[in-house]
Amino acid sequence: KEHEYLILDGNLTQETINYLIIKYPEKKFIVDGTSSTKVLKFNDVLRHLYLLKINVYEAQALVKTNLTKEDLINALKQRGLTKVIVTQGKNDIYYLDDGKVKVSQIEATEEIENATGAGDAMLAGITYGLIKGKSLDEALNYGKKLSSLTIKTSNAVNKNLNMKMI
Repeated sequence: KEHEYLILDGNLTQETINYLIIKYPEKKFIVDGTSSTKVLKFNDVLRHLYLLKINVYEAQALVKTNLTKEDLINALKQRGLTKVIVTQGKNDIYYLDDGKVKVSQIEATEEIENATGAGDAMLAGITYGLIKGKSLDEALNYGKKLSSLTIKTSNAVNKNLNMKMI
């Protein structure tokens, strides 16, 4: 078992997404929704995903309604997801972990230089935590840390990131 996780995003074609899901059913698929339109490519394979990380607009596009917070998470759960993270900028993160809706608070910061790359950094931190055998709660904390370090720089990637910072 060389790689336990496969990371996908909405920039892939529908054909590629379907191929990977069918070809590697034993893998844990972690998906970044990418945008409100691109996330729809995962509509028919939600039950095959290990983790879906999306923002509130992508979540609303998937459930085709403007639900918010816990109601939105529950609607995604009914679609077959067992782990989903819904971000909403500087607001608290709502997520589903093995059937339980949870909330993770975001620490306020005055040092926002640029939000570009914050979502990618969050997914990278979450993935790192999961690969290291951490719970989703702990992995989410890694993601929040990397995201908060990323928004403090004008670049999409904080060039000073290193393992000691996590």
